[in-house]
Parts: sequence; C-alpha cells; structure tokens
Amino acid sequence: MTLWVAFALMAGCTSVWLVAPLLRRVGLPLSRREHGLAIYRDQLAELEREEAGGILAKDQAEAACIEVQRRILTLESLSEAGARPTARSFNRIIAAILGLAIPLGALAVYGLIGAPSLPGQPYAARQADPAIRMTAMAAELTAQLRASPDPEGYVSLAETYTGLHQFALAAGAYRRAIALGAAGPSLWAALGEAVALSNDGMVGPEARADFENALSQDAREPRARFYLGLAAGQLGKYGDAVAIWRDLEAGSPPGAPWLPMLRQHIDRYARLGGLDPASVTPAPPAIVRAEPPTPEMGVSTLMDQGQAEQTRTIRDMVAGLAARLKLDPNDEQGWLMLSRSYRVLGDFAQARDAAEHAIQLAPNAVEPRLSLAQNQLAAARTERLPTDFVATLRQVLDMDPANPTALYYLGRAEAEAGNGDAARRLWTKLLAALPADAPQRLELARKLDALPRVQPASGPAKE
Repeated sequence: MTLWVAFALMAGCTSVWLVAPLLRRVGLPLSRREHGLAIYRDQLAELEREEAGGILAKDQAEAACIEVQRRILTLESLSEAGARPTARSFNRIIAAILGLAIPLGALAVYGLIGAPSLPGQPYAARQADPAIRMTAMAAELTAQLRASPDPEGYVSLAETYTGLHQFALAAGAYRRAIALGAAGPSLWAALGEAVALSNDGMVGPEARADFENALSQDAREPRARFYLGLAAGQLGKYGDAVAIWRDLEAGSPPGAPWLPMLRQHIDRYARLGGLDPASVTPAPPAIVRAEPPTPEMGVSTLMDQGQAEQTRTIRDMVAGLAARLKLDPNDEQGWLMLSRSYRVLGDFAQARDAAEHAIQLAPNAVEPRLSLAQNQLAAARTERLPTDFVATLRQVLDMDPANPTALYYLGRAEAEAGNGDAARRLWTKLLAALPADAPQRLELARKLDALPRVQPASGPAKE
C-alpha cells in the first residue's frame, strides 16, 4: 500500500508541474474587439495631432474623426456572447486533459509491462537474501583478486561459486588457488567435485586425476574415495564401486554426515550389479597415476590426449552398460544412466531411445520423462524451445504440478509465444516454491518484471 501511495504522489506532482504553466495568469493576449478599439483610438489621437500641426484642414480632420468614431461605435456594439473561447479557456481544457491523462496513462503502462502481482520484497529483505549476498561477495572478491591475487582468496571465491551452483567457475577458482601455491588433499578433492558437478555429475578423467591427487596426499580423504567409487559405478563396474564405498563406510566415524547418502549408493549400485553388499569385500580405490609429461610433448598434444582419454572412458562406460541392459532390460535406473551417457557423447537419438525405454518401465514416474526432455532440449538446433520438449514437460507438469523444471521451461515457452499472463502464472508459482536462498530467485524475478501483460489468442509457437 505504501508503494501505491508513493506512486500516486509522484504522478500528482508530475501533473501539477506540467499543467501549472497553463493556468498561470500571465499576459493574456487581447481579444479581437479590444485590439480593434485600441487601433481606432490611436487613429483619433493621430488625427488631432495632424490638425494641430496644420497637416490636415479642420473640415478634413472632422470628417475623418467622424468616420473613425462610427467604426468605434459599430465595434463596441458587437456582442462577444458567441465568440470563440479565449486562450485562457483553451488552456484550462488542456490542463484538465493532462491532469487526468498523466496518472491514468502511467497506470495503464504499468499494467501492461509491470508486475503488480509479484510479491513485494523490501530492500532490507533483498539484502538479507543469501543468494544476493553471495553474488555480491563473489563480485567483490573477484575485483580484489584481480588487483591482488591471493591463494586463500581464490579458495573463498571457489566456495562462494559452489554455493551459487556455478561449478565451472568454482573449478576455475580452485585451479587458480592451486597455481598460486594452495595445497592439501581437501583442496584437490573440492576441485575434483567441482569438475564432476560441472559435467552433470560425470566423473571424467580430469576429475578422477584430481581425486587421485587428493588420495596421494591423504589416503583417507572421504570425498575423493566416494567420487572414485562413483567413477567405477559409472563405468558399469558395480562391484568395484560397492567395494570402495564399503571401505569408506568402515573407515568413517559413526556419526559422519555422509553415511546415509553413502549407504543409499551402496544399496542402489549393488542392485544394479545384482550383488549382495555384504558379500563384497571392502577395498580402497586403486590409484593409477599417469606418466608425467615429457618436455617433447606440446601443450596441444596433452590437451588432445586428455580429450581422447575422456571420450574413451565414456564410450567404455556406455558399451558396458548397454551390454548389461541387454541381459537385464527391466532396470529403469540403468536405462536412465545410459541415456545420460549417450547425451554426454552427443548421441541424442540413442539417448532418447534409452529414456523412452525407462518411461515404458515406469510410466507414472517423473524422472524418466525429465531425462527425455533433457535429451530433446540438447538435440535442439534453434534458440526457441523445441515443440517435443514442451510437450514432454506438459506431461511432467500434469504428473507433478510443482515440478520446478517444468514450471520454469513451460513459463519460458509461454513467454516466447507472447502469452505473458500464462508465463506469469507459472513463474510466480515457481518463485513462491523456491527456497529463500535459491540463487535462481533474482533472475526469475527479473524475467517476471520483463513480461508483457497482453495475452494473445495463439498458443506456443510450433516449429
């Protein structure tokens, strides 16, 4: 309510400032009648001066004066009852129109392009939003580190980026900290985790090397042991994954916070491999160290080898997983993992087929349809959201009306089609469901502010 009062005061002040000059009584112009009378009076005075100066004879001057006086009488007899409005009346009409048009026009424009339905967020509340504070902290740290590079500062920056879920930036900050002299097993493990999370959770060769560096300094580093087990599981080596995790479980303190999640992974991957977890002997991860680069190896060669190794690793994982699913085609999670793997390889047709197989096994589950939607989006060759992707997410929203992925992308689809009201409903619902510290809140609020309020009759555009 306070905001609307402020808007009303601003509109009122603007209207007064604009219309005040129109109402001011400053030098109103003479009417046509008054102007004529002034001319005739000047002519009479001029005739008197000419008669007195001997320019006109007395009879000529009297005749001229009689004619001028006749014209004056004729002009004074005219009534101005039917005359046109004066300039002052016209100004009053313009002032009244402007006084009404300015506030009403401002209200109409705000209704079209504004967001009156967006919940208020006072300045103090915005400043208290953890995502905003962390974003500001990251920007401030970045500026400081450009002027004065510091390894501890880059570690803090990496942790801030991790909190914002910007994992690629976090990995870059960790690498910079290590290059400046920061060290320690936990730092290498944090770098490997950031690299894996930036790659959609896939533990590729680069991340695996980081975890191995961590274990070479501390063989009990828990995060590195967990992710190396996950790397084995992603390659289809379920027995190795369970063995590594059982070893981590045995060496963890009784109240370690990662134990519940670790045990869930043990049970899940044991089922994928058809194993009894109790029958798997715990074993630490085997660390295979790569040979150090020789001086003859150029930088481009090293980069090419890293990319080739990563591609071979993923293809080995895909081949092993696909072979196992031929023997056990009812493994829904296995098909989802295969779909993700094909997507990483850029084989979107195979990824889609694997996701559709998972949908057949669990037709009422949301996760397989989300996996299919990810493949459809990744295969798109246009900036606009593809039609099949939108259709799949509509199915997801029917099954889970609060699904954040469906709410966001369907809102974007409506916005692309010009359906501002429909997009607003979806995004407002998503904004209300997001946690207070979600980093997506700020960007989503900006998108809501940018939405038009005109809703055309047409639906989302078809490709």
